[in-house]
Amino acid sequence: MKNKIVFSLLLLIVINGISQPSKFEYFGRLNPSVKKDKLNDAKFVTDLSPVLWHLLILPNKDRVELDEQRKLNYPLGFFAYPQGGYNTIVDYVSVEISTTHNGVVVTSTGAKEALTTEQKNNIKSADLGSDINVVIRFKYKKQLSNTIVANKLIEGNLNITVVPASEAEFPGGNKQLTNYLNENIFEKVSEKKAFRNLPQAVVKFSVDEHGKVMNVKMSRSSMDATTDLQIINAINKMPNWKPAKNSNGKNVAQEFQIPFGMSGGC
Repeated sequence: MKNKIVFSLLLLIVINGISQPSKFEYFGRLNPSVKKDKLNDAKFVTDLSPVLWHLLILPNKDRVELDEQRKLNYPLGFFAYPQGGYNTIVDYVSVEISTTHNGVVVTSTGAKEALTTEQKNNIKSADLGSDINVVIRFKYKKQLSNTIVANKLIEGNLNITVVPASEAEFPGGNKQLTNYLNENIFEKVSEKKAFRNLPQAVVKFSVDEHGKVMNVKMSRSSMDATTDLQIINAINKMPNWKPAKNSNGKNVAQEFQIPFGMSGGC
């Protein structure tokens, strides 16, 4: 059975007018990632990603407050260690981890940064290409001067994608992938209305064990049949990629999802 890896790319379109399409830039993955073989060594929830707390999704007000508290209580290390200092201001209330194993979602819960035995086993069995969803509930430490903030229960979450030891790569890397999509999709969409709709489109495809592009389909239409066909044809005509490899050096299939705008999904 082929291992498939869901890997998302974010393409930001900047439209400088309506007379002709503008260039786009490739900004990379939407989610942080963790290599499959690293999951065997994880002892703390922060081992899943060095930027877990930094990227933890919170309501905007809570995100601003968390960063402000970290600045106030970790002044010297805030700039030297931008990912550190969170443990000096927060107490964990619960850590919920959900993974997918053979297509089945498994959830395990602990009360500390240190992973429980159940959580360790859970993440070790996570399917390659699936997302590990981490939900952290916390309060600020009682010694903080703002007692109202200190008593507040806050919840944040983050998806972390499980990736292989070596991911599939377009020939020439991301810069060439950007150029290819620019030349074969964006510059060929000449109709004004179709170009405006292009940011709505999401295309899925997989790169098999030999690097060949397979199973191309529109996950979300551009709402223009001609543009959708143009996207599908361009992806189908891609040159072979360098295939992904697992930790044993074996080639594995990898699935890609490319949203052509800021609201393209995950």
